[in-house]
Amino acid sequence: MSKRPKTGTPASFVQLPLMGEVAIYARIATRDKPQTAHHPIEDLKAYAKALGFQREQVTVFCDEGTRAAAPLLEREGYTELLKAIREGAVNVLFLHTEDRMFHGASELQVNTFIHLCIETGVFIVTPQAVYDLQDLSHIARFRSQCVNAFQVRGKPQN
Repeated sequence: MSKRPKTGTPASFVQLPLMGEVAIYARIATRDKPQTAHHPIEDLKAYAKALGFQREQVTVFCDEGTRAAAPLLEREGYTELLKAIREGAVNVLFLHTEDRMFHGASELQVNTFIHLCIETGVFIVTPQAVYDLQDLSHIARFRSQCVNAFQVRGKPQN
C-alpha cells in the first residue's frame, strides 16, 4: 500500500503561471488500483486546485494497466502528453512522483524530456517539489530524481 505524499509548501518558492494550461500525468499499474486509498490523479487534481488552478485548466494524461508497463514511447498517455507539450498546450505539469513517469526509461529519454520542457517553458510540480526548468539547480534535482527510476528499479529499456 502506498503512502499519500504530503502536499505542503515546496522547499523553494516558485511562482507558477496560474493563467496557463495544466497537465496531469499518471502511470497506474493495475495492481495499484484496488489497494490504493488515494488515487494519484485525484490527489494531483486536488493539489492543483489548492495551488490556485481551475478545473477547466486541467487535462489528464494517463497510462493504466498493461500500457503502463510498456516502454516509455509506447505509452499512449505519455506520447499524448509529449504532443501537447510540443504544441505549447501545457504550462504546468503535475506528476505524482518523478521516478514513476520514467520507470524503465533510458537516461537519453529523460534528458530529451527535460530539454523539451526547457524549450517550452513547462514547470513540473510534484507533491514534494516544484521545478522551474529555467533554473539549473532545478534541472539537476529533477534529473537526479528521474534517474532513480532506472538506477534503482533495474536495467533501462532501449
